[in-house]
Amino acid sequence: PPPPPPPPPTLPPRRSSDLSEIDREALADMFTSNFEGGIILSRILQNNKYLVDQILAYRDHLRLVFNQP
Repeated sequence: PPPPPPPPPTLPPRRSSDLSEIDREALADMFTSNFEGGIILSRILQNNKYLVDQILAYRDHLRLVFNQP
């Protein structure tokens, strides 16, 4: 079989040099909606994996926003 295609290039996250420009209230709202959405998916599909996935995705988002490895 042919080799798999190379992964798409990744771009560095755009980050303000001033952390005060980050809307913390919006990040808090995003957490709430991700968490509640994960709960709903987990209940409907009867699998806690969906809640865990949503929380981990939010953690990854925060790491990108704050430029952490």
